[in-house]
Amino acid sequence: MQELVHHTIQKIQELLEHFNKVQELYLSKSFDFDGQFEAFLYEFLEYLKTKGNTTYESEVLKVMNMIATVKRGFNPVQMEKIASGKRELLWGFSFNGMETIHGFLMEMYAKEKRSWMKRKKFFPD
Repeated sequence: MQELVHHTIQKIQELLEHFNKVQELYLSKSFDFDGQFEAFLYEFLEYLKTKGNTTYESEVLKVMNMIATVKRGFNPVQMEKIASGKRELLWGFSFNGMETIHGFLMEMYAKEKRSWMKRKKFFPD
């Protein structure tokens, strides 16, 4: 069981590393950002599906849908077509999505780390 928790922590750390690369692309205003963020979201979504975490899965899908809606030229908050500034709006929604995803990753990491520490305390090597 301790090995399973350790593997989960490693996977979350890998996701955080990938996420940090995506954030660096955002910061540098790279044209690769959109594709890398989308790839990360799909990777994170698959991880959540394998873990059976439907709550976070639903939230990640929500982020993905908001970004896809903006890419199609529609503002999902105001429920109207984007007349101008589509790219800026996309960057804004992407930032909001990154903040949400970061919160999930950190919450999952802290939970697994606490679980690992409890098991380590009760079942020393």
